[in-house]
Amino acid sequence: MIEPEEMKLIREKVGLSRQRFAAILGLSVSTLHRWEHGFHTTSMPVFVALYEALEECRKKGVDLRALAAKNETRGPLHFIHDVVEELECL
Repeated sequence: MIEPEEMKLIREKVGLSRQRFAAILGLSVSTLHRWEHGFHTTSMPVFVALYEALEECRKKGVDLRALAAKNETRGPLHFIHDVVEELECL
């Protein structure tokens, strides 16, 4: 399982700022900050699963910046759906 301190590194590796990733997920920047530092744990398992999926996509060469750009106006569920779809296709 990914530790909170690894979450920031993964987000940065896929090329997303905290502000941009928070907007894609429909979260405030402060909520994302708290999750990445382990202070917000109510939905942590889901958030950790998303980061694990992002890391797996990154390792397999999926262009996550393109997925993020495509979903900036579509909302968080579309982004998560597209990440899962990419993993199923790999």
